[in-house]
Amino acid sequence: MGIGWNKKTLKEMLGESKALFKETGHYMGLKKLPVKESDPLKYERLFSRIRGTVVGARETALHISASPIVRELGELCFTLYSPEGDSLALSTGIIVHVHTMSEAIKWMIENNYEDEVGLKEGDIFTNNDALIGDAHTSDVQSIIPVFYKDELIAWVGSVTHVMEIGGVDAGGQPVTTTNRFGDGLYFSCEKVGENDKLYRTYQIRADRNLRGSTYWHLDEKARLAGCRIIRDSLKPIIDEFGVDYYKKFIREIIEEGRQVFQARVKERLFPGRYRAAQFYDGSTKGSPVATERMITERLMHAPVELTVTSEGIFKMGMSGASKWGFTPLNSSLPAMQAGLWVTAAQMLAYDGRINDGAYYATETYFPYGSWANPDWPYVSLASTWGPLMVTYNAVYRCMARAFFSRGFREEILCGYGHNNLLQYGGTDQYGKPLGGINFEMCASGMGSRGIMDGLDTGYSMWNPESDMGNMEIWELSFPQVYLGRRITPDSGGFGKYRGGSGFHSTLLMWGSNDIQLAGGGPGRCPNNCGIFGGYPGAPAIRKTVYAHATNMPDIIKNKLPYPSYEGDTRRQNVVDMLKGDVHVDDTSVLVPMPFKPYDVFVMFWNGGPGYGDPLERKLDLIEGDLNNGFTLDFSSKAVYGIEASRDRESGVWTIDKDKSMDLRNKIKEKRAERAVPTRTWMKTERERILRKDIYGPILTMYRDSMTISPDWASEY
Repeated sequence: MGIGWNKKTLKEMLGESKALFKETGHYMGLKKLPVKESDPLKYERLFSRIRGTVVGARETALHISASPIVRELGELCFTLYSPEGDSLALSTGIIVHVHTMSEAIKWMIENNYEDEVGLKEGDIFTNNDALIGDAHTSDVQSIIPVFYKDELIAWVGSVTHVMEIGGVDAGGQPVTTTNRFGDGLYFSCEKVGENDKLYRTYQIRADRNLRGSTYWHLDEKARLAGCRIIRDSLKPIIDEFGVDYYKKFIREIIEEGRQVFQARVKERLFPGRYRAAQFYDGSTKGSPVATERMITERLMHAPVELTVTSEGIFKMGMSGASKWGFTPLNSSLPAMQAGLWVTAAQMLAYDGRINDGAYYATETYFPYGSWANPDWPYVSLASTWGPLMVTYNAVYRCMARAFFSRGFREEILCGYGHNNLLQYGGTDQYGKPLGGINFEMCASGMGSRGIMDGLDTGYSMWNPESDMGNMEIWELSFPQVYLGRRITPDSGGFGKYRGGSGFHSTLLMWGSNDIQLAGGGPGRCPNNCGIFGGYPGAPAIRKTVYAHATNMPDIIKNKLPYPSYEGDTRRQNVVDMLKGDVHVDDTSVLVPMPFKPYDVFVMFWNGGPGYGDPLERKLDLIEGDLNNGFTLDFSSKAVYGIEASRDRESGVWTIDKDKSMDLRNKIKEKRAERAVPTRTWMKTERERILRKDIYGPILTMYRDSMTISPDWASEY
């Protein structure tokens, strides 16, 4: 006898669920929704109670106990699951995890945890193994079973992004690891507690394997507090509505989720085949600490194909993706699903009702052996989000075209700014081991909309409630003082509607003689693309600027001007205003590097892509951007085609309308002179490809793609 419904084992219940869906195409074989149809108000009332419980648990838990990135930026979510592991309701927060913990729960069921590990009330399981069910190593999950009168009635899961994971280099996402064994602490659906109490041995392991385990323990308390709130709130709800009603309801809410998602696809997206090419520069050439395998110039291929049928079927494929590598820039099937669901939850299913029904309404394909579906079980998954975010920028772009074709221009979102990474190691200002990640990256630029500019410095695709956090919190967390924060001019992609701007922070190292900084990002290749003539968000014009052995002590002593922001591309304040060993770096990965007090570091967070021809942008919008410092005069003239002058006394920019119209006409004439028909361009490109007149890393990338995906190779 099992612990499932009617004495079935969980494996039997999961097997029946799979068989019914395969046979009927409906979750649990439900072609109709009799519970909802018989009393829709009761049905909605129960959903509201459940949804309110998971949302309320999140808001309570992050204030009970949490690290800065959870408390300040909301890097936390909770989800309620069926006994088979299907998501019923999701809280706000990092909505990536609609389906990741579902995969983890099903993995436990399939691996016979019911008999061989044991499942009972009060058990606590931890997972951060992305090959089992997660996004990447630093997303740590807590999962608990919920029993009602000796039956397992539900699972509750929570996930936080942790500050430090104990990898080969400090922080949450090691940048120099080449395989799984450098990623940090892995927990593969491990039982870490019983009777609502963590094992002491587990806590000791965290203390002895993490650079400062305080934040780890704080986040775990937040996760477990929220899980218990949901568990203890669910049972009175079941008492009120009746267990039989609850069992029928959770089946129907998932099938309803499938039906609603399919209907919305049919309504909003024009049927067809949409494709987008996207690439990720993951180069680490010249790294002084990486192994020989990793020291390479590497371009990763992230081709996306989206197929929408007239029946509302949504298919996403990545035929042609390049091979995985000995870097942390690999992904897993659960992580790729995570990217799809955070996209769907914002672009199609944003009414708060998304659940695993939407998962059953889609089809996906990620080539085996590619970076998106590795065929080696020991790949590193520490920095999965690098190529994953590039991929879903392409998905946003495909969906934007599908919205446009249906006439839903207001639904268009071109993409987002790819977030760079800044991590800390060494010794903190309190004399303790230092390991952490600065989550200002949560506030990059949103892509433009089909009807308006993108949101400035306020978006990350995995957490729509994103924020950059208070500077004072980061100063408490890391040995540094902020010299300033400012929007980076021209970081948002030019267009009729421009992409949201990114920003940069200027940091003075302080309080420790042993500071290590490491970074990462999409390198020199544009990480997103505008549509309908819009420009990409600028790949980090200067990914990092830093200075060692500076004259900051003299500047402070004599009260002289110091760099609080980076100026523009022609006048770099750190370079111009400081003496010392100054560097400007545009490579993808900044390996851990030592810093000392009075060293200065500038980190850039990227902007989003643009929409439409920049020559169609309204002059008053450009004038506003000039006066707000969001764009520069010389770039505006070159791209937007405007003539502007600045009043010496007030500093206010004014655009000359007549001169600007003349300049725009001249730019259009030059466009016509250099333009060639697409057919001609394709012919010359094909000839160049057949000659293999291609830069080495690109040639390697396409060779990998063709080896893994012969059908893609034939069409290419």
